[in-house]
Amino acid sequence: MLLKTRPLSAIPQYDTLEALLASSSDGIFLVGKRGTRDSWQYLQDCGFAPYVIKLVNPLLVPRRAIRWNLNSLKVALNWGIGRPTPPLPSALFYGRADLLVTSDGCIIADSFSRGTFVHPSIRPTGDKTWTVPYSGTETLLKGRHQYLELVPGHFGHMLVDMPGRLWTASEPELSAIADLPSVAFATHGMQGRSGMPALVARLLNAMGLAPDRVVIADRPMRVQELIIARRISPHRGPGGPRYNRVMVAAGRRIAADNHGTTQLVYFSRSRLSHDRRPVARATALQIDDLFAKRGFTVVHPQDLDIADQISVVRGATHIAGFVGSQLHLSAFSERRGLKLLVICPGRFHTGTDQRIVGPLGGEVTDLVFPGPSTFQRLLRGRRLHLTAQDLDRIDAAITAFVGSDKVAG
Repeated sequence: MLLKTRPLSAIPQYDTLEALLASSSDGIFLVGKRGTRDSWQYLQDCGFAPYVIKLVNPLLVPRRAIRWNLNSLKVALNWGIGRPTPPLPSALFYGRADLLVTSDGCIIADSFSRGTFVHPSIRPTGDKTWTVPYSGTETLLKGRHQYLELVPGHFGHMLVDMPGRLWTASEPELSAIADLPSVAFATHGMQGRSGMPALVARLLNAMGLAPDRVVIADRPMRVQELIIARRISPHRGPGGPRYNRVMVAAGRRIAADNHGTTQLVYFSRSRLSHDRRPVARATALQIDDLFAKRGFTVVHPQDLDIADQISVVRGATHIAGFVGSQLHLSAFSERRGLKLLVICPGRFHTGTDQRIVGPLGGEVTDLVFPGPSTFQRLLRGRRLHLTAQDLDRIDAAITAFVGSDKVAG
C-alpha cells in the first residue's frame, strides 16, 4: 500500500460543527475560530489549537495487520532512535504503532499512534509518500463514531493516552458529538481480550464513555464516518487545560468531594515485584525511610482503590516518587501550585508530569541519575543502582523540595 501525505490545510474547512456533520465528504472544524482561510495561520500560531476532523470511510489498521520486514528488523535493532520523517518531524519508529488512513489513501497528522509512533515497517519513500506492507480483509463499521484512539492495559497510559481525545465533552459547541459511540485501537496487553478490565471500564465511565459503546479495531476496519478530535495529551503532546478538565471531572465522578488529609506524599514502589521496581528492594525501603523521616506519608498506590488514590493526590501539596504511572495521578489534582519531585534515570527522563501540572501553576523538580550502561543492563536489568552518595543526594533533594513550604506531614 502506497500512501500520500495530506496536510491539515488541504482538508476542506467548515465554519460550524453542524455544517461539517451535514457534509458528505471529509472536512475540518477549528474549535473557537470562525471564518476564513486565515484560520490556518491561527492554527499554526497556536500550535496546539483544537480541531475536529470528519473522515468518510477511513481505514483503521491495527499493528498486527502490518507485516514485518527487513526494514522492521533494522529499526528494531536501533530501537529508540528517531529520525526526521514527513509529515511529523518528531516521529519515532516504534513497534507498538497503529495506523489511520483516509479513504483516498492519505495519512494526516492524526494517522499515527500518539501522533508520533510509526510502525517500523512503514517507510517514507520521498516525495511525501509512504509504503506500508499491509494486506488483509476489511470489516465495515457502520454509522458515525468518534475516535478514542487507544484503550491501554497499562495504568499510566490509561491516565495520559486514553483521555487525549475526550475533551470535546466539555465544549458546548461540540455537544452534537458528545454521545457518539467510539472506536479505538487496543494497546499494552489489551489486544485480544474479550472484555474491558474493571479499572479501564471504570475510568472510561468517569470520562463520559460507556465501555459497551467502545468498539476495538482488532482487525482492519473501514468506518463509515469517523469524528476525530485533535489529541490533547501530556504524553508526547502539549497537554493543557482541556486535558486537565477531562481528568478533574473524571476524578469528581469517581471520588466525589473526598480529599486526603496528608499534604506530603511519597508514592513508593518498594512493594512492587522485581520486574516493576526501578531499584533493588533494599534500596527502595531505604528511600521510603528517607521520605518518612522528612514528614512524608509513604503511600503504596497499588494497594488502594482508585477512588482513594484520587483522594490522596487531591489533599497533597507535595508529591514525590519515581518517574512513571503513579505520578500521573497528579492529573486528578485540583490544587494550584502542586509540586512534584520526580526521581528518574536519564534514559527515562520525560516531560509528561510537567505538562500535567504546569497548566495549574504546578512545579516539577527532576532528580536525574545516570541510567545503567549496556553492560550493566545485561547483568542487572534496567534498574538503577544507587550508591550511598546517591541516597545522600536524594535526602538533600527532599529537604530542598519542601524548603520554606514545609508543612506537617
